Parts: sequence; C-alpha cells; structure tokens
Amino acid sequence: MSAATAHHDGDPRNSPRLYPPASMMMRQALADITIGGLDVPRGTIIQVRWPGRHCAGTDKDAWGPDAGEDRRFDNGVAGACKPAHVYMHLHRAEHGDGDGGAQGGAGTGTAAKQVRLLAVARLPARTRGLGWLTIEPGFGMPLVVPSFPAPGLAHTETLMEPGRWLRLLPPLLPCVLLLYLYTILWLRPERLRQRLRRQGVKGPRPSFLFGNIPEMRRIQQQLAESDQEQEQGARDDRFSSNYMATLFPYFLHWNRVYGSVYLYSRGSIQGLFVTDPDMVKELTSRKSLDLGVPHYMQKEFGALLGTGIFTSNGDRWAHQRKVIAPELYMDKVKGMANLMMESANEMFVSWENKIDKEGGSAEIVVDEFLRNFSADIISRVTFGSSFSEGKQIFNKIRQLQVALAKQNMLVGVPGSRYLPTKSNREIWRLDTSINSLILNIAKRCEQNPETSATNTDLLHSIVEGAKQAGSFSSCTPEDFIVSNCKSIYLAGHDTLAITASWCLMLLASHPEWQSRARAEVQDVCQGKPLETDMLRNLKTVTMVIQETLRLYPPTPFVTREALNDMNFGSLSIPRGTNIRVPITMAHRDPAVWGPDADRFDPGRFAGGIAGACKQSHMYMPFGAGARTCVGQNMAMVELKVMLALLLPRFEFELSPNYVHSPAFKFTIEPRNGVPLALKKLC
Repeated sequence: MSAATAHHDGDPRNSPRLYPPASMMMRQALADITIGGLDVPRGTIIQVRWPGRHCAGTDKDAWGPDAGEDRRFDNGVAGACKPAHVYMHLHRAEHGDGDGGAQGGAGTGTAAKQVRLLAVARLPARTRGLGWLTIEPGFGMPLVVPSFPAPGLAHTETLMEPGRWLRLLPPLLPCVLLLYLYTILWLRPERLRQRLRRQGVKGPRPSFLFGNIPEMRRIQQQLAESDQEQEQGARDDRFSSNYMATLFPYFLHWNRVYGSVYLYSRGSIQGLFVTDPDMVKELTSRKSLDLGVPHYMQKEFGALLGTGIFTSNGDRWAHQRKVIAPELYMDKVKGMANLMMESANEMFVSWENKIDKEGGSAEIVVDEFLRNFSADIISRVTFGSSFSEGKQIFNKIRQLQVALAKQNMLVGVPGSRYLPTKSNREIWRLDTSINSLILNIAKRCEQNPETSATNTDLLHSIVEGAKQAGSFSSCTPEDFIVSNCKSIYLAGHDTLAITASWCLMLLASHPEWQSRARAEVQDVCQGKPLETDMLRNLKTVTMVIQETLRLYPPTPFVTREALNDMNFGSLSIPRGTNIRVPITMAHRDPAVWGPDADRFDPGRFAGGIAGACKQSHMYMPFGAGARTCVGQNMAMVELKVMLALLLPRFEFELSPNYVHSPAFKFTIEPRNGVPLALKKLC
C-alpha cells in the first residue's frame, strides 16, 4: 500500500474519531449486571462520553500525544489505539457480531463497509439504548471546491453551503402543489372512475379541478326555465309539480341520457347517482358501518353540522346514536305532547288576535310562526329554556343555512372553504357565535343538575355522553355537545317547520282534503280538549302528513359513502365513491307510485306505505337504512298536534300573493313563504 493510499485510507476514520456524530452512548441496566468488577443495579443509566475517549488531549494513554495525525490508522484500528474498543463512533447494530455491541446505531453495518471502520461498544446484552446528542458545526460548513473542467473551459469555484439548497424550495413549491392537485383532483378520482366505467357505468366527462360543475351550471341556466314550463304545462296541479326540473335539472338531464345509474364529479368528489329500485333497496337494507356519511359533509358543512350524529361514522356515530335515540323513543315523545300543545295554542291565539283586529279574516305568512312554534318546542322539550332565550341560536342557524346554501355549487372544490370570501367570513362569524351560545346553555345544565327536569333529559344525556367523547380521535367534549345540539336544532326546528309549511300549503290548495281532515279531528275529539291518546286515531291527518312528506321531503337526497370496497348486486363500488339517491325522484317515480305520482292524493296511504307504492323502500322521507332519522317519532307527533289544534279553529286558503317557488337552502323550502288567508271557525 502506497503512502498516499494509506493516508487517504486513514483520514475517513480519523474525522469521526475527532468529531463523532453522537456525543455519548447511554445504556440502562434492565437487570442487575456486573461490568468488570463493578456490580451495577437494575435501572442504572451508564454513560460513555465519546469525545473524551477519542481525543488525545484527554486520553493520551489510548491515542498518544499526536491529536491530529491522519496516518495513525495505516495499520487499522488496532494499530491506532492501544485498547481498540475505545474507538466507538459507530457502535454496531448487528446482533451476534463478536466485535459489536448489542444495540448499535441503525445503518452501522453499511457505514462501516463504506469507510472501513469497526465500532466497538462492549456492554452486556441486558441493556437498552436511551439516546444521544449530536455534535455539529455551529455555523455551517462552507467549502470552496475546485472543479476540474474539460480542456478549453475556464476554471470555476463552487460555494457549497446548506442555505443554497433552501433557495431552491420556492421554485419547487408550485411543482409540488401542482403534483398534489393532479393526484387529488385527477389521478386518484380517474382511477375510481375507470373501475366503474369498466363495469359499464357511464356519465358526463369531468374537467380538471371542477369536475362536472361547469356543465351543471350550464344545464341549470339552459334547462331550468324550459323544464319548469314543460312540467307545469303538462299538469293541472302546479303545487304538486316536480320541482327537480327547476332545482336540479342536470340530474334529470343525465338520468335521461345515461340511465338509472351514472357517474358524475364535483371537484374531488365522485358521485354515483342511483334511481334503480333494486340498488336503492340494497342500499337501504345495508347495516354495515362500512357504508357511512360522506366525509365532505363534515368538511363542507362543518359549521352547520360539526361532527355530530349527521356527519360522523363508525364507532363515533354509534355512540352518538346510542346517547340520543333513547330520548326520542315514542314513550318519551308522548310525554312531550302537552308541551307541544301549549306552544301550538300560543301560536294560534296570536293568529286569532290578528284576525279579530282585521275584521274576521287576515292574511298570515305562516312560515315564521311555524319556525317559532317548532323552535319553542325544541327549547322547552330538549334544552329546558323558553323560545325567547334560544331565539338567538335559531336566528343564527337560519342565517348560517343561507350562507352555506350560497356555497353549494363549490362543494368538492379543494380549498374553497378556506378562502376569505364574504360568504366564508359570514360562516366563520356565525359558527363562532353559535358555538358560544350553545356551550353556555350546556354549562348551565351541567352546573345546575338539580334544575334539570324530565324536559331536559336530551341535553343532559348529550352532556353525559360528551364525557366519553375523549375515547374517539379528534373529538373533544365541547365539540360533541356543540355538534349534536346543532344537529338537533336543525332537524327538530327548521326541517319540521318547513314540512308544516308545505302541509298547510297543500291543504289550502286542496279544500276537500282540508275538510276531511277537519271532520276527522272533530269526530275524534268530540268537543273535548285534545289528548295524547287521541293522536293514534287521526288516520286522515296521518295520511295528509305522509303525502306531504312524499311530495316535499325535508332533504332531497340520501347520500352515502363507501368507506371500503363494496358490492351492490353485480356492481363493485370502490372505496371513496359517494352514492346519491334522489328522494324526490324516488317519491315521484310513476313505475313505483302509478301514473298520478305527481298528484297530491293522501288517499294512496289508506292501506299504509305498503299499499301506497309497489316498493315500500322507495318511500324514505326520514332517510334510509341504519341511519334513519332518530327524531321521526317526534316529528310525526308534533305535526299531528299542530294540525289537530289548527283545523277545528281555522279555515284557510292560499293568498293571491302566494308564489309557488321551491328553493334549495340545505332543505327544500318555499322561496317566498306561504301566505294564507285565514278565518276563525269558533
């Protein structure tokens, strides 16, 4: 071996001797052991400081007086120092090596082969490593590296410093962002779409970033007006006409073009639109937790629904349903009937006063009255506070609904909810305010349990259930309370008030059914005050409510996400697919309901749901499957109480000022309200 070769062979081993990458080696005795003649008790931490053992200035006996001599390794480690095990900058990781410790640094074997070093750290096998601190240059390591250009090229110098590489990050960030967007918005969704296309599922071709949103907007503009005219012109009963043509013309258009099962895209969300009765039946009968609420619901509508029972999945959803559902069983709902009657009577007294002031008849826009009525019931029954105390919450939730409805077309476009737009800023402000108001009521309930009577059982159950929320990831007790209170407010307040508005609109436009329902109430009550047990005998009233829910279900879709790969019939559904069933189309399908599917006819329910349609699973006003609305019993009782108290006291018809224009604001509601002309009957 030449001197030059020996010199370069020794240098790589001398550098880690002087500057080992770790400052110490630490071991803990996991049992009583003996090292040399020293008994080391279990639990003792043993430290070996490497720089002190490597440097000649502090250990001349091992290395000699020449601290920086590179050629000391010409004869290997054994020739460089007297006890070879003193050289241990890379303690071996491989077990069973006669020259290595039991626990060395990961990668030691590869490093030793590269630089021809053997790290020795002899400690008994019953020890474990604790960690170390590294030794590094405090101000970086700038080097001037001469280059060796080809003949004819000028000599150059290159400055190598860590900060130089940081300057490369800004131009790389756009590339990384584009790659991320390409993967999220195209590559991953396209793979999902390809799996469905290979099975014969068709659909409109999506665009990058926005999916089919541009086409949806174009169809909305082109077809809404013509389809509405066609629907209304073809039917005499304009109040029962299919408003899908106005609100969702793109779904109707694609249903005609691609059939009862087709694929469409909203940004990163891939939807499978299903109207096929057999697939709907299989969807509604599935009990598996692998079929849940889409993840985008929690992201896009988090301000309104949070992580409550409407948007959660798996064990968290099961826990929330277990907490809430028992408080809304029929036996408990019957106990709420008296409170419902009190709230309804207060509302009707205000109507009577208005009629008296206006000479025997008055025009009343019933929407706000019905919202106040349902809000008062929710407050009294669930939260133990009067409507006046909860009014702020209801008003703010209503404003939040309107703000979120404006963003509906952008659902699925990544990042849109984070932009500081006017709507988003309004959403953030309302969300913060609502959360604060709800938590104040919940804290009062928790701090004063003695004031919680039976009418606050639900809130008390939610507060108690929140104490177990910590067992679920990213769910705090406060989040549990706020999210589920919002869900109850929305379901029990707004959707019920909207259904009541549609019900009165339909009875006002069909006086024959108004008269039949009134006669039934009078026959059942026999002039006596309404009692809870009388409600079960109101068959005609029940049919009117069922038909209202068929024509105007509170929510237009049942949407589920495949949380794992699933099979529906012969179709394999990839994980991440959003399956959407249009409730309105299912409720108006002539193949299911007959040729008069768009006509208001409560008599079709005389034989129950099974007698009203050929396939009973196609009737789903309260959702479908395992996630059927937990509050449907309360909703039906509340609607029956309202109609049973209203019909004997008032006769009503639609005001000439009524304009039939259903609107989608998270729920289907009258855009311009429902003005009725009312007269007192007694």
